[in-house]
Amino acid sequence: MSILEFISSLASSLAWPAVLVIAAILLRPELSKIFAQLAERVKYLKSLTGPGGTGAEFESGVLAAKQEVDAISGEPQAGPLEVSNENSGTFSEIEIIRQDLIRQVDASPRAAIIESWISLESSLRRLYAATTNRNDASQAPLFIVLRRVAQASESNLVNEALGAVSNLYTLRNQAAHEQYFDISPLASYDYANTAYRITALISAELDRLSTTDSSETGPGRP
Repeated sequence: MSILEFISSLASSLAWPAVLVIAAILLRPELSKIFAQLAERVKYLKSLTGPGGTGAEFESGVLAAKQEVDAISGEPQAGPLEVSNENSGTFSEIEIIRQDLIRQVDASPRAAIIESWISLESSLRRLYAATTNRNDASQAPLFIVLRRVAQASESNLVNEALGAVSNLYTLRNQAAHEQYFDISPLASYDYANTAYRITALISAELDRLSTTDSSETGPGRP
């Protein structure tokens, strides 16, 4: 092989490495972003499955809230996530709501969590307005609402459930704001079902207050 042939062969063999080096230099900002995103995703996935990770933390919080409400109502709620055949018989109101929750969870576990929280918070703020006679129910921070309801409500059941409400609020924020929120349908169902059960307690207290007010202002009262 002549010297010229050797130089030509060497140049050819070095061409592709040189191109790769130049491309890496030119694309360094974009490559850095891609690797950073991959690292963030891997870190998040590890946190979901690792002890004390995001997913484990959410499911543990839901279980704690569910057990609080079970202890209050004395009616532990459990069962498989299966949609019943609507033609098999007459549904009770509770079963209809349960089936609707299952469908919401099946469509979007995150949306089921957020929607059930919205319903719970709405009923809680109505109770706040009814028990405190204040006109800031829609603007008051949640911790103020919880504190004043605890002070003003005469329902022991509602007061005992307020700790679970605070827990559900924290979990709702996690579901709403986590970029990579991936939770089991069962945890989502337990959250939504627990939120509904607290909403039912609050609704019962609102009905009691409405009945009391009506009797106090009814016929024959001065």
